[in-house]
Amino acid sequence: MPPAWKCPCRNIDLADYQRVESALFHELDLAFFEDRFEGAAPSEQVLLLAMARAGGRVGLTRLGNEIPAGLNVPVGLRRLIDRGLVYRPTRATYDFALPLFGPYLRRRAKVTKISSGR
Repeated sequence: MPPAWKCPCRNIDLADYQRVESALFHELDLAFFEDRFEGAAPSEQVLLLAMARAGGRVGLTRLGNEIPAGLNVPVGLRRLIDRGLVYRPTRATYDFALPLFGPYLRRRAKVTKISSGR
């Protein structure tokens, strides 16, 4: 099938999208999200993965309960905000600044779990 921009038809319908959806997400994961995740410090990655497990928007208290003791959550969140990966929509509540970043992290965690045999 030719790329969408070379398609002789005028419209791309739902069936067209569904045929290429997994390939689109795979390319987006590799070309966009992976670099951002890998650029975060290991402690920041722990925070990102905890946020993803919580479903995205999460309160500071819940996030603090989800991560290992000894990790400075407020400092890590501030760094993630500075990196443009997280934002604070309301007081003591945090969410991903990048659309689809949470689902990417959940896909990544699932693949990592499968490949490591855990």
